[in-house]
Amino acid sequence: MLFASGPPLKFWDHAVEYAAYVINRSMPSGDPKRQSPLEILTGKPSDLTGIVTFGSPCTVFHDPNKRVWA
Repeated sequence: MLFASGPPLKFWDHAVEYAAYVINRSMPSGDPKRQSPLEILTGKPSDLTGIVTFGSPCTVFHDPNKRVWA
């Protein structure tokens, strides 16, 4: 799916990292108890409120006091 969408190679590591983050917090269909890997490890339910679609629009903050992007 990532290859078909055609993003530049410099974004692939971020996409893979985000996919692992989502997979570790989502409930797998093969688990009869319907627990995420993180929930099994910590004993607490996963918080999915901060998960957005990869590639969603965002706002970039540029600090005028710095020479590099924040």
